[in-house]
Amino acid sequence: QELRAHGYAEEADDVIKRAIKWFLDHPEVVDLSYLATCYYIGERWDQSEKIFEELLQKDPENIEYQGYLGAIAARKGNVKKAEAST
Repeated sequence: QELRAHGYAEEADDVIKRAIKWFLDHPEVVDLSYLATCYYIGERWDQSEKIFEELLQKDPENIEYQGYLGAIAARKGNVKKAEAST
C-alpha cells in the first residue's frame, strides 16, 4: 500500500502478485488471513471475500475478518452488507 500511496502503482501490483504466488506455493506455512489480505490489497475483492467468509465461519467473533468483509462489500457497492458488517 505504501508503494501505491507514493505513486508506484505498477511496482505495488508486482509486489502483491509475488506475495500471492508465494502464499499459494507454500500452503503448509500460510495463515489464510495473510493470503486474504494480499488479495484485498491487490483489489481482488472476490478472492479476498471468499477466504474471509470461510475464516469468519471458523471464528465468527473475529472483528478483523468482519471489518475486511465490510470494506469489501463497500468496495463492491453493497452498502447494506457493508453497514451490517460495522
